[in-house]
Amino acid sequence: MPKKYESIQQLIGYWQQFEETTGSSSIDDFCEWLRLSLSNELKNGCIKPEKHTNLSQQMNPDLSPRQHFMLLISRLSRYQEFYIKRFFEGLPINTITEFNFLFSLNKNTALKKTDVIHLNLVEYTTGVDILKRLTRMNLVKEFRDDQDRRNKRIRITAEGKKVLIEALLRINKLFEVFLNCFDNNQWQPVLPVLSVMDEFHNDVFIKHADKSYFELIHLIDSQKNKK
Repeated sequence: MPKKYESIQQLIGYWQQFEETTGSSSIDDFCEWLRLSLSNELKNGCIKPEKHTNLSQQMNPDLSPRQHFMLLISRLSRYQEFYIKRFFEGLPINTITEFNFLFSLNKNTALKKTDVIHLNLVEYTTGVDILKRLTRMNLVKEFRDDQDRRNKRIRITAEGKKVLIEALLRINKLFEVFLNCFDNNQWQPVLPVLSVMDEFHNDVFIKHADKSYFELIHLIDSQKNKK
């Protein structure tokens, strides 16, 4: 087997051991089991830690720096999803998107349904489903716009504010845990880079969500050339 696939072979071996010892086939359970197993092996001297070892780079050694950067962003979002599920246990909301919907509504007296959806960067149908779920749980309330009866607006309810307060306490702890791998504020230098990416792609997402693959390529290239 080529050397670049050795890490994948090792991961498969861990998965087999996980299934045999636990009887589970949950990805989340496997991640936690693997973390604990490797931690125990490290303590017992079975494996030697490598400084700044990057799992994504080990499993994808042929990636360019550009590809590796994008892969890391994707992986970080998956880690956030993993933590959110754990930190939100016992709450009626269980995703960062639901939290963001409540948070954005709490910052505004009321918003149009489409504005809430666009603000939180989700597809319209997905956003409608999220609002329906939050409405069923009495966390948000829908009402007619007084100035334009054709439009509907959304506001957060008293119950929604209670849930949001508890979620905020847990989110703040999550952010603390998520950045625990850094000393002091070592993460701050990357903030301007991510802010530029967010501003650029937010404009594309809001204004050109209906564009095709080829149209988006042309649009983004033309915007880049203007800079």
